[in-house]
Amino acid sequence: RPYSAFRRAFGDLCELIVERGENTLSNVSKRILSAVGGSVGTVASEVIPNLTKIIGPQPADSTELTGYERQKRFDYVLRKLISAISLPEHPVVIFLDDLQWADEASLHLMRSLVLRSSAIIVGSYREDEVSPDSLFRRILSEGEKMNVAQIQVLPLGITAVENLVSYALRMSRRLIRPLAEVVLKKTDGNTFFAIQFLVSLCDEGLLLYDEKCRRWRWNFDKLRTKDIADDLVDIFMSKIERLDAKARGVLTLAAGVGSTFRESTLEILLATSLAGSEGN
Repeated sequence: RPYSAFRRAFGDLCELIVERGENTLSNVSKRILSAVGGSVGTVASEVIPNLTKIIGPQPADSTELTGYERQKRFDYVLRKLISAISLPEHPVVIFLDDLQWADEASLHLMRSLVLRSSAIIVGSYREDEVSPDSLFRRILSEGEKMNVAQIQVLPLGITAVENLVSYALRMSRRLIRPLAEVVLKKTDGNTFFAIQFLVSLCDEGLLLYDEKCRRWRWNFDKLRTKDIADDLVDIFMSKIERLDAKARGVLTLAAGVGSTFRESTLEILLATSLAGSEGN
């Protein structure tokens, strides 16, 4: 879905502004409408529905634009929106995760914001999943022109893994050092896999909390033979397979709704699904 990350980011920002009370809400609303105007504000509110909580419903924009022209208009309106919201004491900082999967519309908007707005954009991506001829790779090649700094995040070393395990288990580094060495060997220092490996050990009873001694215990022989999936899909498939049939059925319905939904929506779907099953 185009602009999905920006929809969520600015939707959450609008909620934060609303929560700050009437004075803040009124001031921000005036600044936005002064910057983008009422009818043009509908261009942004179509993508960011929560914006209407700040500026209220606005008259429809009657200007007919082509896809490209509409995208340029939206980029312009969002830059003006940021200039209205961003203040020296409250700058707008946007974090975008998994940029290697971003749609082209979002990438064009990100580039526009970096070049022509006061927003601070922080992004993360997986180097090995960005193809040489992709739009994102071409944007990265403009790094100097865009005043972009790149930081390569290297795999965790033994000290970092010891700190991670020590913090997670609330035990001293001396006690968890042997376990940390196994975690490092199994995950190659990948932070996500290291955390998932620890979680899987708990789920499978290989990492247990001893209530009597008030500390965690583990079996090294079993840990050394424990395999870990090297792919995100495999990790989550393994988690799903350990759920009971009812829970998997709920997840199947939820997956058809989307990444975000109301609990009431899921309840309606469950009721409809059960009714259909009884009817058959």
